[in-house]
Formats: sequence, C-alpha cells, structure tokens
Amino acid sequence: MPVSGSDEDSIDTSRLPYPGPPQGGSGDETSELAARIERRDAEIARLRADNEALRQATVELGTKGSGQPGRTRRVFRRIGAATLIVLALLFGVVGNVAVWVKDVALDTNEFEAVVGPLSKDPAVAEAVSVAVVDELLTATDARTRSQEALDEFLPSDVQFLSGAIVSAVEDTLTNAVQELIESDQFNTLWRQVTALAHEQLVSALLTDNSDAVLQQQGAEVVLDLRPIIEAAQSQLPADGIGGAISSAPIPEDAGVFKITDSSALGEARDAAQLLDLLGTWLPIIAIALLLGGIALAYKRRQATIVSMVAFAVLMLLTLLALRIARSTTLSQLDVDETTRRAAGVVLDAAVEALRGSTFVLLVAAILVAIGAWVSGSSQPAVAIRRWVVHAIARARQHGGITLGDNDPIGQIVRPNKNAFRIG
Repeated sequence: MPVSGSDEDSIDTSRLPYPGPPQGGSGDETSELAARIERRDAEIARLRADNEALRQATVELGTKGSGQPGRTRRVFRRIGAATLIVLALLFGVVGNVAVWVKDVALDTNEFEAVVGPLSKDPAVAEAVSVAVVDELLTATDARTRSQEALDEFLPSDVQFLSGAIVSAVEDTLTNAVQELIESDQFNTLWRQVTALAHEQLVSALLTDNSDAVLQQQGAEVVLDLRPIIEAAQSQLPADGIGGAISSAPIPEDAGVFKITDSSALGEARDAAQLLDLLGTWLPIIAIALLLGGIALAYKRRQATIVSMVAFAVLMLLTLLALRIARSTTLSQLDVDETTRRAAGVVLDAAVEALRGSTFVLLVAAILVAIGAWVSGSSQPAVAIRRWVVHAIARARQHGGITLGDNDPIGQIVRPNKNAFRIG
C-alpha cells in the first residue's frame, strides 16, 4: 500500500469493486447503485485517511530515528579508535626507549657487560693510554724530576743530551702504559673504573640522596682513572730516573675527568626515574591500546595497515634521531680528537641495544602491514595469495611433500585452522 504522493494518487482505485452499469431503470436498482458508490467513496476516504496516518507516522519516525544517533555513535567510535591508536604509537616509541633505559642505561651489570669488552678496542685503548701518560707525567712532575736528575749527574759538557734523555723517559713511561693496556690487568681496571662511574651516575639519577655512592667534585659525576695511573706507575723500573717517578706520590685529583655536573643531573633525574618506572609497563600498555583501537575501528584491516605504517615511520625517525643525537653529543665534548673517537665507540656500544630493538620493531611493523594488506580483498592481494598457494603447491609437488593423516604439520594445523585464520 503506497504511503507517499498526493491524496489523489495515493489510492489504487482500480482494485475497488466497480458498481457496474445499471441494468434496467428500476428504482431499486438505482438505489442499489447509489449505495454501492457511497460505500466505495467511504472506502476510498478510509484508505486515504489510513494512508495519511501511515505517512505521518513515517515522518515522525524519521524525525525521531533518522540515523542521527547512529551517526553520532560512528563518529565517536572513529574518534575513539584514532585516539587509542595514536596513544599506542606514542607509547610504543617512548616504551622502546624506556625499556633500553631500564635494562641497559640504568643497569650497571648490563652496562658493564656492554662497555667492559671495549678495553680491547683500539680507539679506547689509545685514548686511555694518552690520558694516563699525560696525567702521570703531570702528577709525578716527571719532566722536572728527570731534568733535575740529569743536571745533578750529567757533566756540563753533555748537558745538551738532557732533552733527548727526558724524551726517552717519556717514551719509557709510554711503553709502560702500553704494556699495561695490553695486559689482562687493564681489562679488570677498565671494568672497575667504568662500573664505578656508572654506579655514580645511576645513584645520582635514581636517588635523592646519593652521597654514599656518588663521588662528587663540586657536585660533579666523574670518571676516575687513578687506579689505572697507579698501575702504570708500578710498571716503571725501581731504579734510576724511572724509580724517581715510580716513587712519586699521586695527587688525589689525578686522572679525574668530569662526566656531568649537578645542573645536568637535575634536568635528567625526573625523566630517568619516570622511564625506569615505565620501562616494564609502557610496552604492555601500548600493545593493549593498539589492539583496542583496531578492535574499535570499523575497518580493522585498514586501521592495522595505517597504524603499522605510521609506527614504521616513527621507528625510522627514532633511528634518525639517535644518529643526530650521537653527532650532537660528540661535537659538544670539549676534548681532543682521540678522546672523541673513544667516546663515540663507548656511546655506540651503549645505544646498540636501542638501535637493535628499534630496527626489529621497524621490520615487524612493515611485515604486519604487508600481511594485513595481503589478507585483503583487493585484486593485487588476491593475486599474491593465489601465487603463494600455487608456489607452495609446486614446492610440495617437486619436493614430494604431502599433508596426509600422519603428517605432523597437518595434525597441528587442521584442528586449529580457525585460530590460524584469526591470527
């Protein structure tokens, strides 16, 4: 029954009973025809009224339930899905860094395992050798002591040889330091020195009162090479000029190099404590938010692809940021080129785990995005799936591989095929 259009067109009068032509001209027949016409007109009026009532009800129903609440729900659902996915991506980036901070940067044992083997690195060995020789020459006043000894024992007519002899003393000192660096003792001392410096830094970052562990020089965290200097001093001969140097006292501040100061620690302390706290939970929260956002989205496959591509881009930006931070940090060091190269080696080893995890996440995001796209209904995706199926079939045929009842892979896949499809 139509419920739209004008009143004249809304009733199909062809289906109403036609009164028929009058047969004869008697009065009864005329009255009967008039009554039938009257009944027809009444039926038409009733149908028109019912039609109008239906039209009015349809209008009211459209006004009350025109889809506006449904559209509102869809809008809020899209906004909610997008918000969860964006938060998941941000938490994923921060969580990746937080895990590295907690497990490597703030873990002395792990840091020592990463930095300890660098005692054999040529750049590190050269930098330590130069620093120890310079500090030992300065701390023991070796040049002055050597010159005084030569002035006392050398005749005046061969005093011109004193400069060459002093240089020979420096070479002897350098050789002694080099022998120490090539020995297993240096590896032990290097681990001791770097572990102590790291403990100082971690204590300064994670505790409010760190005086018990932190060695401070005017509220500075330092790298103390004094044990290496003392070990190198003990390598010198006990007689002659070398004996005078080996018996010289080493000042307390000899071989002490500043790593950072209290102002820099104050700026980094809150961030380090927060990342150390979130290092365990932030990745889990990020995964939960991502799954929730994809589940809330109307087009889940599309949401998966977009989110994974965005995460891959963020991982690329993280790798780029690490590279820029490395260059900036090394360029700001007020040291010679030898020390800067060694610092670069140590920095690379310390952040290698972060670079590795970032690269793994980048590859994983790309693979998930490709997998979500291939599982779609587009023609290229269908063609790829068909090609893979045919390739597997050809490989099975050429390799004589069958998936019979006794096949172990088939026994695993067949009972769990729905789970594999969902995955």
